[in-house]
Amino acid sequence: PNHENVRQIIRFCLKVGLNHFETARFYGTSEFQMVNVLSEMISSGEIKRSDFIFQTKIMSVDKMAWERSWKII
Repeated sequence: PNHENVRQIIRFCLKVGLNHFETARFYGTSEFQMVNVLSEMISSGEIKRSDFIFQTKIMSVDKMAWERSWKII
C-alpha cells in the first residue's frame, strides 16, 4: 500500500507542476521508497528522468553516506 501511495503522490505532484522531490536518509525509508518508485516509473516509460529533480541530504559526519545513497539509485 505504501508503494502505491508514493506512486500516486508522485503522479499528482507532476500533474500539478511540482517536480522537485526532496528527502534524506535520516527521514526513515523515504529515500529508498522514492527512488524505488521513480525508477519503476522511468523503466515503464510513464515518466522521464528529465521530468523531475530528486534531492537527498546526507550528514557531513557520515563519510560513507554518499556511497550508500548512490547505491540505491
